[in-house]
Amino acid sequence: MVGAQDERSYGDDRLIYLEIDMTIAHPIGVYNPPPVACHPYDPQAPEVARRLKDLIRSVLPEVEVEHVGSTSVPGCPGKGYIDLMVLYPDGA
Repeated sequence: MVGAQDERSYGDDRLIYLEIDMTIAHPIGVYNPPPVACHPYDPQAPEVARRLKDLIRSVLPEVEVEHVGSTSVPGCPGKGYIDLMVLYPDGA
């Protein structure tokens, strides 16, 4: 199941898993949802987005992945979530 996600609880942490295939699940990070608020720009956002893009492309090399939204604009405050847009080529 390429791209399927699920949550698994371990103590107080909820981990998001990305299913790479039917036998392997790789944790991609701890998810502790904060209340929605406007946050200052995080200069680490481009690096986090790059790592996520690399992970997606390692599984789906035929797609393009773009970092979009407020975290892609240097200095722009926002919700603090990394938004990615995945573009599939025609026929994929």
